[in-house]
Amino acid sequence: MAIPFGLGRRFPSARRVDFRWYWLGMFCYSFGMQSRAVIAGWLIYQLTGSALSIGWFIGTWGLAAFFLSFVGGTLIDRLNLRLVLVVARGVSALALTVLFLLVRADQLAFWHLLLFNLVNGAVAAFEYPGRTAVVPKLVPGQELTGAFGLSYTAQNLAAIIGPALVGPIMDRVGAAPALLVTAAVMWGSALFIVPIRPHLCEPATDSRRAPVLQGLLDGLRHVRATPVLLGAELLVLVYALLMMPYRDILPAIAADVLRTGATGLGLLSSALSTGALLGTLFLSAAGEIRPRGLYFLGAALIESVLLSVFATSRLFVVSLALLALAGIGHGFFIPLSNTLLQAYAAPEMRGRVIGMNMFIWSLQPLGTIAIGAAADQIGPARALLFSVVAAAIIYLGVLTTSRRMRTLP
Repeated sequence: MAIPFGLGRRFPSARRVDFRWYWLGMFCYSFGMQSRAVIAGWLIYQLTGSALSIGWFIGTWGLAAFFLSFVGGTLIDRLNLRLVLVVARGVSALALTVLFLLVRADQLAFWHLLLFNLVNGAVAAFEYPGRTAVVPKLVPGQELTGAFGLSYTAQNLAAIIGPALVGPIMDRVGAAPALLVTAAVMWGSALFIVPIRPHLCEPATDSRRAPVLQGLLDGLRHVRATPVLLGAELLVLVYALLMMPYRDILPAIAADVLRTGATGLGLLSSALSTGALLGTLFLSAAGEIRPRGLYFLGAALIESVLLSVFATSRLFVVSLALLALAGIGHGFFIPLSNTLLQAYAAPEMRGRVIGMNMFIWSLQPLGTIAIGAAADQIGPARALLFSVVAAAIIYLGVLTTSRRMRTLP
């Protein structure tokens, strides 16, 4: 797998063959995640007509992730990460295949979608910490920010292509063919991990004999005793509760505010991912930018301001442009959050630190349920506006008052 056009000079982690297999797997997995979210969200809104139903759907994901995230993070510090990723992604592909069969047979019910996302949440409790903790094993420390940027470039590229592809498929031939394409790509996400050399993915230390509960508590103590980790996790919590739910209610905004169909929903999702792709490409090319804390906070603040304007837009083209610009902030914030967590975590604690991060993301459905309930009462646009303005106020406050977070190297 040669690297064309001299890209290896600009993106040094791309020169490493194991990382390239990881990147391909990440592209396919993200294609599957983003496409299944668009398909499921549209199916739910067509079945129920309620934004709150989307919140309950996301809530089943959060329920599984809530109970399993710490366990997943603790266990992956003891397991071969290649095996974790292959098994987790295989389960995701199988769940998509079953959902395809249900839709094809015209037997789909709302509870099937709830169960489907419960499985996705359980998988994510292992897959997310696994795919994050494996990156420092594939590249040296001086390439870590660029490697995470490239990883999220794969995710955002897939998030552009996936929704833009499955939206028109749903409009023209139905949800079943869209699910079949998504399942096939998800199977590929597992297969691309297989060529990674297994010895690179072994645990950092031999902690298999320690009790799981003890390992979990050790991870919590490590985060609490490391101010940078604790501060970063709390800022991610704000992002998960107040910012990310807007993605979940995009079907309601597309249908009730912008008056577009599944194709328009796919384009909205792709616009966001296009901006995020630009952000991650710039981050990857820039390498180890400093101070990382300033970029981390600034990205979240800029994104929240742009989303506030998006909430007031009623023109589809303007909304697309605003989401694309907001996506640039997203493309900085997420890779930088993982870089900070992995850079400041002890090597033997990386899985547990990301497990705590996964626990925080498992709380996102609380924000989605809240914004979904508000959307049913006051409309999705106004509900979104209140949420992202609150986030903007918090990030501005931290940026102006916390020198420690602002100047993180």
